[in-house]
Amino acid sequence: MSNALMIIGLCGIVLGFLSPIFRVISKKPRRSKGWMIFFVLSFLIFILGVILGL
Repeated sequence: MSNALMIIGLCGIVLGFLSPIFRVISKKPRRSKGWMIFFVLSFLIFILGVILGL
């Protein structure tokens, strides 16, 4: 269970880092508020997975 949470969180963190790069390439405006919430939630899921893994 904790490994699954860590993997989901890591995927969300990676997507959160890559989304502004793709927005710059496609010349869209800055990162939206929804992406920031998604990034923070995935980071919290990752932390929860690490804590459960210990």
